[in-house]
Amino acid sequence: MVKFAKELARTRHDAWSEYYLNYKQLKKHLKRSLDSDSTSTVLALDNTDITEFQHFLEQEIEKVALFFLKTQGELADELLQLQEVRLAAISSSNPDSIDSCITSYREIGERVCTLVEYICLNVTAVRKILKKHDKNAAEESALTR
Repeated sequence: MVKFAKELARTRHDAWSEYYLNYKQLKKHLKRSLDSDSTSTVLALDNTDITEFQHFLEQEIEKVALFFLKTQGELADELLQLQEVRLAAISSSNPDSIDSCITSYREIGERVCTLVEYICLNVTAVRKILKKHDKNAAEESALTR
């Protein structure tokens, strides 16, 4: 089975690479927070303090969400502009203009699909890192009892 960090690196859209969740760094933060002295370790069960891991995870999720919203807005703007071009092309009955609109819609559709893949990969990364966190926190809690 391929490790998720490698799969994430292999399948991500290179132009957006800096906007993906930094899964490897999150794993390092998680390991550091759980490797510290068990009496001073702040677990997820203790909601009064925010661990370094939790803080970094929140920053990463915010980065992903802001990039998604920005890109979604850009695509929506392009679709609105293309709608005007499409209406003009239809009223002029110019086949070249209509073909150009079809090509533009296809390109936007491909970018929408890429954005969906981007968000799916990041959601999977969050789910996997939280699963690791919960598993490790439960093990750490059992050891301190």
